[in-house]
Amino acid sequence: MPEEKILKIETGAENPILRKKCENIRKITPGIKKLIREMVKISLKKGIGLAANQIGKSLRLFVVTLPIGKEYYINTFINPEIIKTAREQIIDKEGCLSLPNFTAGIKRFNDLTLKYLDENERDKNLEASGLLARVIQHEMDHLNGILICDKQI
Repeated sequence: MPEEKILKIETGAENPILRKKCENIRKITPGIKKLIREMVKISLKKGIGLAANQIGKSLRLFVVTLPIGKEYYINTFINPEIIKTAREQIIDKEGCLSLPNFTAGIKRFNDLTLKYLDENERDKNLEASGLLARVIQHEMDHLNGILICDKQI
């Protein structure tokens, strides 16, 4: 059986695709749904979250594949917007698939509320805390052209 081809992860602090603010998705097409499936596969194999620009697509889209016990929390976030944050911020170490071999202490809100579309174009709200809130903020930064090397404490 041939090895499955995985999309290339964009890397480097000066990579133009990683530094550009991503575009809103106007319509969720079969191509976008295929991209989401590919992104979930990559995230499950290599990390806990992945933004579309990390695989060369300048779209406001990210996926989260967070292990919780023996299961995974898997979700797709299209055109996400943080609509509320708590006051408390916590510093914790983060890494990034686009900056291999680099980690930094990053200050993030511990709680947030996110508004987004799911892959069926339904409006959703999510209240997140802890690691999920951190992953969401990390991926939101990607969509805005911000990398962890810009925010290190």
